[in-house]
Formats: sequence, C-alpha cells, structure tokens
Amino acid sequence: MSFDFMTLPETTLHYRLLLGDPAQPTFIFENGYGQDLSTWHPILDQIEALGTILMYDRTNTGGSKPHDSETSQQSVNRLHRLICTLSLKPPFILVGHSYGGTLIRQFASQYPNEVSGLLLIDATPESYIQRFLPVMPKSFQSKYQNQFTLECSYVDFKESIESTNTDVTYAFPLIVLSADKKEHYFREAQLLWHELQRKTARQSLRGSFISVSDSGHFIHHDVPDKVIHALQSLVSECS
Repeated sequence: MSFDFMTLPETTLHYRLLLGDPAQPTFIFENGYGQDLSTWHPILDQIEALGTILMYDRTNTGGSKPHDSETSQQSVNRLHRLICTLSLKPPFILVGHSYGGTLIRQFASQYPNEVSGLLLIDATPESYIQRFLPVMPKSFQSKYQNQFTLECSYVDFKESIESTNTDVTYAFPLIVLSADKKEHYFREAQLLWHELQRKTARQSLRGSFISVSDSGHFIHHDVPDKVIHALQSLVSECS
C-alpha cells in the first residue's frame, strides 16, 4: 500500500494506491465535489481484495496542492497524467460519486479503450441545471450555486456538466446507483432525479439502474454494501 504525493508539471496530487493481483481489475475512484479520498473509507476495507485501487484528492481538496480553479476537462486530463505517471495499465473500472460521476463519464468518452466498466453513485446528470434545479425552491438553488468555492466556479461547473458527451454509446457495463431518500427532495423532484439517472444508464448497451431506497446522497456512507455489491458485479461482468 502506498499513501503518497505525486508531483505533476503544474501541481502536486495526494493519492492512495493499493496494489492488488495484476490479474484483477484496476479501480479508479473520483470523489464528489469538494470531497477528499477519505470519503471512501467506509468501503475501503471490504474492496481491497477486488484488485488495484487508486484514490486521490483533486487540486484544492484534501492533501493536494492548492491550484487555480479548473474545468472538468482539466481535471480529467490531470487524472490521466497521474495514471500514466503511476504506470497503471488499462482497462480500468471507474467509480464516481456526485460530480465525480461527471468526471469519469468524460474520461470514458475521451479514453473509451481504457475503460472496462463504470459505477456512478448518485452522480450529477448532464441536464441537472437545465431540468432539475428549476423545479427546486429558490433557497435550494441559491445554496447549491453558492457551494462552488473550492474546485471550480458555478459557471465552470455548468459548462463542465453540459459538455458531457451523451452521443457516445458505451459497450462496457455501466451501473447507476440513484439515492431515493433525500429529505430535501419532494416527491416530484425525487421522481425527476430517478428519470435523469435512468437516462444515464441507457447510455450503455449494458447499463443498469438501481434505486437505493434506504440512502441519501452519500450511498457509500449510508449503505456501503450496495456499493460493494455493485463493484463485485462489475468485476464479474468485466472478467
């Protein structure tokens, strides 16, 4: 196990690398907006045996070096440089929570030959701002927009998720976990959230949508077994 820093030409990234059996898959984890790699601690002990695992802090989060705000494309490019510097061999199973789901979808669109599967954990859909935010109360919309103080501005975030390539159809398996217990979502909003998540699952020829009834946004905290089971399913499908 390695818990270290990697200096790239423009910044320094903090990461954790768990080296597994080379015959098993390599997993790349992307945190939600403003989260660091500690967000995965609830599942870490139970997934170590699945293969090689890379978790890291994006710039301005956790132990990584502060840097100017960046778009999702810049984050994807930086992740790819980290992977290459660590000499990790594709294909990878990508795991993304919330905004991290946007990043791994962009990674998969940009490097489809380096991906064998995707797990999206209550990930932000590309039409979130156009379709979802308008149905929520003004107070929610304001709070949501004002949270963008670490990694990118709200404008950059909007451009990032809207640039997600939905024209690509994935041939590899995709599992979408969608939280069904968000106290701040009224019924119509919750149904719309699931609708957008189902649309994302249909982007893969081998996509599946799973509504997680007993969890809020942080599914890997509330019901970690659901995430572990999804990862095990991807290992089986990708083997």
